[in-house]
This record gives sequence, C-alpha cells and structure tokens, in this order.
Amino acid sequence: MAAATQEEQLVKAVEIASNAAAMPDADLVAQALAYLEQLKQATQESWSIGWAIWTARTDDGSAPKYDHAPRLFGLNLVDDFLDKRIQGMPEAAGVLTLLQESALVYLQSEFVNGQGEQGIPFMKNKLAQTLSLLIVQTYSLTSSYTFLTATLSMCTAHPMTDDKSINVVAADLAMRVLHDMSLSLGSDVTLRSVRGKERLQRDAIVRDEIRTHHAASLAELLWRVIQDSLHALQQGAAVNDSPRHLNAATAGPLASLAMAVVGDYASWIDIGLVVTMETVQVLYSALDAPHMPLRYATADTLCEIVSKGMKPVDKLSLIEGLSLDSVLTQLESSTRGQGEAQTELREHLARLVNALCTELCKIAEDGTGAEAETREAAHSKLLTFLQLVLAFLADEYDEPVEHVLPCLHLVLGLYKKTKRQNETMGLPPLGPPSSEFVSQLITLSVQKLKFDADIDWQDSSLVGGAANGDAEESEDDDEQLVRFYELRKQLQVILGAIAAIDESLVSNTIHALVVNTLTAVASPTELPWEQAEVCLYAAFSCGEVLSSVRGNKIGLGAHSYVQLPVEPGKPRNVRQALSVYQALPPNVLGEILQHLFRSQIGEHPHPVVQLQYFECVVRYATSFVLWPDLLPNALEAFLGPRGLCNPHHGMRRRINYLFYRFVRDTRMAIPSEIVPRLLESMPLTVTATLPEVSADEDPLVKATEKASAFDSQLYLFDTSGLLIAQLGHIPDTQVMLFKLITQPLAEQLQQSVQAADPSNLPLVLQIHHLILALSTITKGFPDYDASRAHEPAWIEELKPLTEQILMALTALNRFMIVREAARGAFARIVASAGPAVLPYIPTLIHALVHHVSEAELVDLLNFFGLITNKYKDNVRSVMDDVFGVLVSRIFSFLHQGVQGTDDLVRRSDTERAYFGLVHALLQAGMDDVLVSEKNRAQLEAVLQSHVYYVTRGEPVTQRAAISVLSQLVQLWARPNEKAIMGFEQFVYDAILPLVFQVPAKPSFDSSDAQSQLVLSELASLLKSLYTARGDEFVQYLSTVYLPGVQCPPELALELTKSVQSLEVKPLKRFLDTFIAQSRGA
Repeated sequence: MAAATQEEQLVKAVEIASNAAAMPDADLVAQALAYLEQLKQATQESWSIGWAIWTARTDDGSAPKYDHAPRLFGLNLVDDFLDKRIQGMPEAAGVLTLLQESALVYLQSEFVNGQGEQGIPFMKNKLAQTLSLLIVQTYSLTSSYTFLTATLSMCTAHPMTDDKSINVVAADLAMRVLHDMSLSLGSDVTLRSVRGKERLQRDAIVRDEIRTHHAASLAELLWRVIQDSLHALQQGAAVNDSPRHLNAATAGPLASLAMAVVGDYASWIDIGLVVTMETVQVLYSALDAPHMPLRYATADTLCEIVSKGMKPVDKLSLIEGLSLDSVLTQLESSTRGQGEAQTELREHLARLVNALCTELCKIAEDGTGAEAETREAAHSKLLTFLQLVLAFLADEYDEPVEHVLPCLHLVLGLYKKTKRQNETMGLPPLGPPSSEFVSQLITLSVQKLKFDADIDWQDSSLVGGAANGDAEESEDDDEQLVRFYELRKQLQVILGAIAAIDESLVSNTIHALVVNTLTAVASPTELPWEQAEVCLYAAFSCGEVLSSVRGNKIGLGAHSYVQLPVEPGKPRNVRQALSVYQALPPNVLGEILQHLFRSQIGEHPHPVVQLQYFECVVRYATSFVLWPDLLPNALEAFLGPRGLCNPHHGMRRRINYLFYRFVRDTRMAIPSEIVPRLLESMPLTVTATLPEVSADEDPLVKATEKASAFDSQLYLFDTSGLLIAQLGHIPDTQVMLFKLITQPLAEQLQQSVQAADPSNLPLVLQIHHLILALSTITKGFPDYDASRAHEPAWIEELKPLTEQILMALTALNRFMIVREAARGAFARIVASAGPAVLPYIPTLIHALVHHVSEAELVDLLNFFGLITNKYKDNVRSVMDDVFGVLVSRIFSFLHQGVQGTDDLVRRSDTERAYFGLVHALLQAGMDDVLVSEKNRAQLEAVLQSHVYYVTRGEPVTQRAAISVLSQLVQLWARPNEKAIMGFEQFVYDAILPLVFQVPAKPSFDSSDAQSQLVLSELASLLKSLYTARGDEFVQYLSTVYLPGVQCPPELALELTKSVQSLEVKPLKRFLDTFIAQSRGA
C-alpha cells in the first residue's frame, strides 16, 4: 500500500508541476516541485517507484495506467540511478538482476505481445535509453551476458506461436536500444571527447565484452532484419498487414533503423562481420530500395564503413572490395536533374563520395604507414571518384555541393604536395588525369559562384539592406542567401588552392570569364544581372586569391597589376616608385581590371550589380592610382544616381562608405581641379530625425545608440576633409573650399543653438549631428606637426568652428549626446590644429565637468592624458587651470558607493584614468602643476589618494598609483631646488611603509602573476627612495622603521645591504623572499 501511495504521490506531483501556470495555489506547486526534487536526489531509493509507474497497466492490461509525463519522469529516476548511483551499492548485482527480470517481463508483454507503447517514437526512444544503460551497467558490474541475448531474441518471438519471422514491434525497439548503446559506448566522437578517463576505460571494457560475446550474433540479426525487410519491400502489396510482421508498410522504417545500427557498430566491431561478399550485395540492394530513408541510411552507413580506422593497405583493400565507383556513378547519373525529389538522396551520396575521397587522400599522403605502391594505388583510385565529385559539385542545388567541398580541399592539398615533389625530381607538376581534373574543377567552381536568377535579393545585404528606413529596421538575410555566401567563401578557398598549384590557370580562367561576359552582348548593361554580378565578383575575388598564393604582406598595390621583371634567386620588388610600375605592361589581373573599368558594366540597371561594381572599384582602388585615366568613369559612377544619390536607402549608406574608402586610397591621383565639383556633388545637408520610441525610451539615446543613416553620411564629411586637405599647394583655394563646406553648417549650428529649447528634442539632435559633421571634416586633415616650417592656413579656420561647438556645448550641456559630440569633436580638432585651439580647453572643461557621467569623465581624463603627452609645455597653463576642477570631480565619483559588476568595472576605469592623468603630467615635466598656487590646496588630498589606492586598490590600480609615487619621489624627494617642503616627511611617514604593508596583507598572493607585478613596482619604489635620499634613507630604515616593526636585526641588515647593492629586478626577488621570511613562511 505504501508503494501504491508513493506512486500516486509522484503522479499527482508531476501533474501539478506540469500545469503550474494554471494552478491557483502557489504553495501546492512549490510542494510538488520540492517533492519531485527530493525523489531526483535519492534515486537509489526512488528508482523502483519510477519503474513501477512506467510498467503499471490498466486493470484489463490493455494500456499504460498513467499518462506520458509521470511515466517519463519515473524512467528518468531509473536512468539517474543506473548512470550515477548504482556503482557504489554493495547489492548492485542483485538490483540489476531484479530490474532485468522485470524488464524482460514488461518487454514480453508490451513489445512481443502488445502494441509497443502505441508506436510513439519518443516513448520508445526513452525506454531504449534506459535499457541501454541497464545493459552497459550489467557488463560493467556483473559477469552476466544473458540480458542482451534475451532482449535480442525477442526480435523473432511472436505471441502464442512458433513463428520465427521478424517481430517488427520488438525489433524496432531492439534497434533503438542497440543504437543508443553504441552511442553511449563511444561511437559518437563528440560524446567521447568530453568524457573522463574512468568513463572511457569502462566503455572500452564493455565494448570488448560485446565484441567477444555478441558481435557475431548481433551482426547476423542486423543483416537478417535488413534482408528480410528488403524482401518484403520487393513483394510490394502486403501479404500480412499486421504491424507485427514485415510488409510494405513496416519493412522500410525497420530496415532504415537496422542499417543505421550497422553504421554505429562498423566503427568498433570486426569489419569482417560488416563487409562480406553477401553483405556488399545487400548494401547495393538497399542503396536502390524503394524506401528513400533506407537509401539515405545505407549511404551514411557506407560512410561509417569506409571511415573506419584501419591500416592504409587494409583500407585500400576495403574500398576496392566495396567496388562503389560503378554503383555510385550509376546512382548519380539516374538521380541527376530530378528536382527536389532526389536532392536529399544526392546529399547522402555526395557525403559518401566525400568520405571515400577523404580516406584515399589520407592513404596517398601517408608517407610512414603506407608503402609507395599503396600510395600510388590510392592516387589512381582517387581519380575514379573525382569525376563523381565534379558531378555533385555541378548539382543545381547547393546541398550536395556543400558535402563534397571538404574532400576538395584535401585533394588540392595532396596535389600541391605532389607538384612540389615532382618539381624537385624534374617531372611535370601533375600527371595528365590530375591536371585535367583541376581544369574541370576551376571551370565548375567559377560557374558555381553565380547566383540563381530568382534569389530574393531585395532588402538583403546584396543591396546594403532595406530600401527604406534605418539599419535597425533591416532584417537579416534569409537562410538561402546566407548559405550561398558560405558556399562562395568555400569556393574562393578552392580557387586559392588551385592557384597554389597553377596560378595562371586561375587568373586566365577569370580573365576569360570577364572578357567573354563583357563581349557577349553589345553593352554590358544588357547582361542578365546574375551574369554581370558573377563577372564582377570573380574579378573582386581574383586579387585576394592571387595575393594569398604569393604571400603578399603589403596588400594590393600598383605592383599587383603589372608584369614585374623576374630575377632568378631574388624576390619581386614591390616597393618601387609609381612611375616604374606605370612603365610596365599589365599582368592578367591588370588586364581583367582594365577590361572591367573601361566597360559600361558600372551602368548596369540592376542594384546588385551596381553595388558589386562599387565594391570591386574600392578593392582595386590602387589600380586607379596606377592608371589615372580610369578615374573619371569611377568618380562619375559614384557621383551619379547609382552612387551617392541612389534612391535606395541601404545602397546609399553602403556607397557613402565605399566612396570614402575610394577617395582615401586614390586622393593622391585625383586632380586638384576636379575637387570643387566632387564637393559640390556630395549631399552634405544635415537633417536630424527622431526615431519612434515607447513611453520608457529616451528618443535621443535611441537615435544615437546604433549606426544610423547620419552615421553613414559622416563618411562624406570625412571624405570632404580628405579632398580639401589635398589642396595644401593652393592654400587660398583650400581655405575657400573649407569655408564653402563648413560655413553653412556653422551658421546652421549657431541658429539652432539660438533657437534651442530643452523640450525641442529634434533640434537638440540636429545640434548633435552638426557638431559631429563639422568635426568629422577635420578628420581628413593631417595631424598637427610642430616641425612644419609654416602653419597651414586652414588651422586658423578651425578656431571659429571650435567656438561654435563650445557655444553649443555651454547652452546644452545637460544633454549627454551633446556632451559626447563636443568632447569627440574637440579631440579631433586638437589632433589637427594643435596649440591653436588649446586655449579653449578651460571653457570645454567648465562646460562639461559638472554634468559628465563617470564613464564620460574617464574618456575626458584619457583625452587630457594624450594631449599632455603630445603638447607638453603648450598645455601647461591650460592644465594648471583645469587640474583642480578635474580632481574635484574625480573625487566626487570615487567617494560614491559601488553596486554591481558594471559599477566595479567603471570605478576601476576611473581610478586608472586618474592616475594616468597624473602620470602624464609628470612624464611631460609638469609636476609644478600639482603645487601651483591654484592647485596647492589639493596636493595633500592627491597624495593621500595615491597612498589609499596602493593599500586598497585592485592590482592594476595599485601598480598605477605606486608608479606615480615613484615618480614623485624621484622629482621631489631629492635635496635640490625641486624639493617640496614637507614631502620628505611624507616619504618616511606614508610612502616607505607601503613597501612592506602591501605584500604583508593576507590578501596578497605571491604566487599570483598580478601580485608579482605589484611587487616589482614596490621594489622600484624602494630603489627610488634610496636613490633620492641616499645614506639618510638607509639609516632611517635600519635604525627607525625596521626596528619599529619588530624586524629581526639580521634580516634588517640583509635588506639594507640589498637596497644599496641590487638593481630593481634582483631587489624584487629579494623582497619576495624577505616578505615570506617576515610572515614566517
């Protein structure tokens, strides 16, 4: 009764937990979940309840007593017990025997006589998993071999008769059990790779037991099931339509399961049980069976057979014995061009061909395990299958193509090695059959680069995204397009591998494709879009493919497009003057580009072709520098309705970026006289649009958190700066054009600021955009160069822009997006204008400092660190003005509490930025800023903050603070004119104790790498103290400090000697030992 009660409790608990959302009583749900968890934690006791629930039947025995959910939960309890708990039980053998007996009774009732769990696959799979565990543990913990035999014998048992034919219901379960058992024992490489040593050893022992006692009978049963099923399929109309007997309905699914199990066991049982004269014929029949899943399973099983680990000579004999070349050739031919109906079968056949070629490549390359004769035979056999590889590569669907790509990489790698070996012996690179294969392969590979005409290209990445709207509204590419992109990538790798064997074959093939495509019609604009696109894409890929072969480490340049003179024993000279290359004839890649860029293909009406044209132009931008006569056509295309003025939103955004890239790489070749027209043709009007937001969203944040159309337009402002910067030789024109671009924006900024209202968010966003636009123009100008003989005229023009930006910041500094834009703008302008705009920094700081967030402050401090390091004395007065304000703001953040990981990371950044700023001041020789009249009042707080973070900071912060203190000691602790009154006492009272207090802390782990770096800084600090104060320091250390901390005299003496005699590195090692001895280690 107790057991029955427990069953009922479990069933009820599962019912409640399964419907928790609908249960009104939350406490009851919690109780049910707690009870189930209790059962799961004690499966050494609860497994029997779980098994009883699984096997329980209704009173008339016709159906399970309970629903699926409690039965599955019950079986999970049994699984956990068998998998994790039974090993340590003293009565394990008895428990296993009890469970086996009960299982056999249940199987006889349900699978020999009954309906086999109503044929529900997931219930049968779950039971198979449990029975598999039971079998494995039987071999692991007992010496009994009867349970597996008894289970398999049910495959030919029938209720109440002597019928010895296959019982489909019982055999179906047996196949599932065998499959699960093989996976569990390691035929699944992925599972095997994550298991521990003990589990692997156990699995090996069980496999040995099964090989010894069951392999032959198991193989016999599997082949019988397959043969009988094939016979039933051949008979067609059912002789016996019972679901328990083999017939047209039941034979196919059962044979498919059995064939998959043959594949499972092929990897670890004797191959002689799998491949015999008789079974090879069975495999052939199954490959041609009317049941398609059986054909798939057979192809996969043959993959497992040919991939079995064997000696090279044995593997070659196996492949030759299977004689699959003629069978697969016939199957490939009969399934070709049959549409989607045969595509899945062709996938499996392609996978098999890939496996065969992979294994033959391994044999052909095995110089240690295979004799020369075996390797040569593998080469020859490989050629018979390579025609099949080409056939599948030519398939109209991508799936079969994808399955043969892996072996192609191996084949081409093998041929590359063969070529090298043959060349060293004075032989032709490849034999005629292999050369013919490579030629056929490149032709096919280039053909496969072409899109299907009906592919869904609209609003995809092929045209830069959506035709309307912002990027965040664009959808991801569909699966078909993503797969084709991956296929193209793989094909490009294959082209590279072919080029490594025969570079001219690749370049000449692409050359022929380009020339033939462009001359096939009167004008390239009449080409079908997919032909025009593949012509461009092949050319686009050609440079990368050839560069990868040549090992070119400097990228595409003028040298890439011409025939470089070859001097024996010398590398090609790729760093000569442009005029040298301009005098040389074009190479094949150069001819390809001249054909393309002199044609009208850029005028093709299809958007995909238009964008690919621009991508190609930008990839080979350096060819326009080599041949400037090509520039006008490319620039016209960019400036026209297909380019920067393209009505397609996604394309326009991509082309903005591509135009920037093109101008950046060709600006030296762009004639000065056409710059004004280029600038006039660029859409440089700024219009801000707020996005739609929900009630809890900030429209300004949303407008700036992701790349938008305006971010793309910024590339045009960057481009305008690049173009204007090229006019340094005509400064009047340069300044005129700079004003022509910037004045309208500056005036619009001024008007917007005057009209600004904190509630007018569109206007705030407009101001943000205008600030970024103006500052981005300056990115195109070179960095400030103090060594220039004359200051460029344009620098003076940056001052009014800076003033306008600061006015906007002062008026709207409450808005974070304005603060960030102004800070970024100032950083860009300072980089170009240098000292000319440094006087504006105090205004910037006072406009920012009381509004910035902690993250903004970190960026600001890093910026000041950079300009201090770069401009040194030029920013002395500026830093003197702002240092005190900055320190006050820093301390206000450092004194705030920290909550959560993000805050901790941000605080660490703030600490490091603070110490980085002080370090930059000291490095620039501006230590007087710290003690100036404006900042002297804060000096003690600054010094104490460094001491504080040395003792309490994270290791990275500690090191930064110690480094600053070391610099201060070297600057101020020496008895000279730079000595700071009172600092000497601070050295002895506060700085010296740090050397010993920090590593003495319990949290200091000397074995930790970060702690060792801190110790290095402390050793450097200790040496700095001695260098600065000399004998006085040694005297204080030996007579005052060390005795005061109860340091043993002999240890103190050793320390003082080491400080005087050792350099920093050996002193650090001594300090490590000293600390360990002081701790009593």
